[in-house]
Amino acid sequence: MKSWLPLVLALFIFFPSFPSSSHATTLATGFKDVPPAHWAENAILWGKNTGMVKGYPDGTFRPAKQVSEAEFMVMLFEAYQPAGLHSFKATRHWSDPYYLFAQSRNYPAQGYQKVEIRNLALNRERVAELIAGVDGVHFTGPQAIQYVLSKGYAKGKVPGVMSIEAFKGKDALTRAEAVQFVKNLTESGMQELKPRPVQATPQSQLPSLPSSEQPVEGKPLSFRDIADLGEKSVVMIVNYDQNGEEFSLGSGISIGNGLVLTNAHVVEGAGSIGIVTQDETEIEALGLVRYDADLDLAILKVSQELKLQAAPLGSYRMVQKGDPIVTIGSPEGLINTLSNGLVSGIRKIPFTPEGATLDMIQITAPITSGSSGGALFAMNGLVVGMTSFGNEQGNLNFAIAIDHAKPWIDELTKMPLASIPTIPYPEIASQPVHESPVPPAAEQPVELTPPDSKLAMTVNGYVKDALLHPVDPILYVINKEEKGIYRINYETKQSSFLRLPLMPEKLFYANNELYVALATRSHSSYWWDNEQTGAIAIINPLAWEIMDQFELDIDPFDLVVADGVLYVSSGSGQWTRIKSYSRDKKLEIASHLIRQGSYLQLHPEGDRIISIDTDSSPRDMQSFQISKGQFIDVKDSPYHGDYAMSPLMRLSPDGRYIFNGAGTIFTSSMHYVTNLQRSFSDVAFHLTGDRFYLASKNRIIEYQYSDWEPVKVHKLTGESDFLFYHQNQLISVSKINLRGAIYGIETLDLK
Repeated sequence: MKSWLPLVLALFIFFPSFPSSSHATTLATGFKDVPPAHWAENAILWGKNTGMVKGYPDGTFRPAKQVSEAEFMVMLFEAYQPAGLHSFKATRHWSDPYYLFAQSRNYPAQGYQKVEIRNLALNRERVAELIAGVDGVHFTGPQAIQYVLSKGYAKGKVPGVMSIEAFKGKDALTRAEAVQFVKNLTESGMQELKPRPVQATPQSQLPSLPSSEQPVEGKPLSFRDIADLGEKSVVMIVNYDQNGEEFSLGSGISIGNGLVLTNAHVVEGAGSIGIVTQDETEIEALGLVRYDADLDLAILKVSQELKLQAAPLGSYRMVQKGDPIVTIGSPEGLINTLSNGLVSGIRKIPFTPEGATLDMIQITAPITSGSSGGALFAMNGLVVGMTSFGNEQGNLNFAIAIDHAKPWIDELTKMPLASIPTIPYPEIASQPVHESPVPPAAEQPVELTPPDSKLAMTVNGYVKDALLHPVDPILYVINKEEKGIYRINYETKQSSFLRLPLMPEKLFYANNELYVALATRSHSSYWWDNEQTGAIAIINPLAWEIMDQFELDIDPFDLVVADGVLYVSSGSGQWTRIKSYSRDKKLEIASHLIRQGSYLQLHPEGDRIISIDTDSSPRDMQSFQISKGQFIDVKDSPYHGDYAMSPLMRLSPDGRYIFNGAGTIFTSSMHYVTNLQRSFSDVAFHLTGDRFYLASKNRIIEYQYSDWEPVKVHKLTGESDFLFYHQNQLISVSKINLRGAIYGIETLDLK
């Protein structure tokens, strides 16, 4: 036997089995927790007979135990014994040979750099990506699932249903499932493990699913049956203003764990929210735990356990044009009203400048005031969409596909309710989740002034980032659609445009140079470190031309520059890298682990970088101590879910505080200070005047910096996305229309 095998078997999860009772030996598998009726009995017996797996000393197999990435790769690779596997040696961790082999074949493993990740539970979607990779194709996410289903490598978790949804990609992989996967591969004709291509396989080469990825098989339910489901899982939402007066109604869907799904527009403007069940019991909502205005989705947390069932969820793929459907909501406050109709079409509606689309189900069932946020049922009794908006003059009514909310639902329903923090939503003055050690500021500003901004000029297209020159009245504005940057003098109203070779992402001004992070393609959780590329353009602001450019082996998301060193965070690859580069030599100096899509802020002293991630829950901050490109020390935030945080983060010019867009203030050492009770899109500072200014939609709230007290409110023409202070003026880059297709440069003179 080879010398590596005892080490692997000792550290791997499959230990020798010693049955502890006579009953265990009568079972076909020999494991007392795998009865003859177990769905994976044959696979486990196969694994045992081939010597690939064994059991535990207590005579169990533990089929439901979760499997890590390292464990599954050992299992898969040892089953095939590919050439060269055992030429690699372990240096840091027993699984090093398997990861080094996987890296040589470009397999999509996450634990290459960080050993801790190797021991985390592996979900079924990533198993599909690994299986597709060893079969010599490069698919990710739902496409990888479709590939393994179409090739017969898996059947999914819902009996009789062959669909991406029924595969349950977000579920953790179990020991029984791991054995079944490997058995399927060896019996399906896969003879060897092939290298995975670096470039993504064209979608045209993706095999189609069998026709069973249509509506779920089975007898349709009656309207009465669906009405009963609605009474158990659909609620009415009542919004109250700051004075406790009712001002609007909507609907919501119980998703379990004391949470309610609804539309973001349903709860907009509320000071407090009530959840009303079918028996007319009203329960207070503590606040929001998720929201996305672009997707028009929000999830509420209630103050006590809901005596409701979680709605049974399906997928918009279960219905087609012409299929009958049922909606349940509370139009005009008539709780749980049932309406029926037909599917008029399945639409993909663009909702971001990057081209992301929203899956919508067009229906003939009416949607009126109060219906938004209700449930759209397919006739199999599963919720396939959430009713959202309609035209009362006709049958143009739409529901958002429930698929868009499922990642949130999958995550939140597995967490203890008490551990889920609430977060503020724009225009909602939510109560803080925790007591503040410093008394919070008053909820409402004390003085409202009439609109006094001046619209200097407009910019067509989506503004990705904006930056103010440190001295001159000049704005630098990224227009991602046009793949370039505008230089705008808001006093003379003159502008010039500079086209760039790649997609501009972020701006930073240092040493009389303008630095631009350039992306080669859209960010992706599945664009791994060894595949990533990008560039930095360095622009001469006076000549308005690119004076230098160098390529990166990272997908740039954000950047800062200190002492002639560029620090760039990656936007892809999940757990990825922040790297430092020499400005002069254009060479990498050092790197450190960071979460994908992390925004960066440079401390005014230039010795620290504060980062905040954009895709984790709870959101997290880190502080990187830096010196000449080296990462000297890294500190993690002392809080994880204790306080509301949005992806927006700004450091005060004196370096004392971190202002978070959720309204939460921390010291620059990441310790909590207070909550301003108001979310904001940007903040500007005038410290010599003891002032700071929060941008909140079409308002700017002026505060005293010394005591956090609001002073007055200024009105804007549009909704501010970026705010700057310069020479007793506020300069706002504002959305002039709701879709953000036109931005305006507004100036506001301070008195």
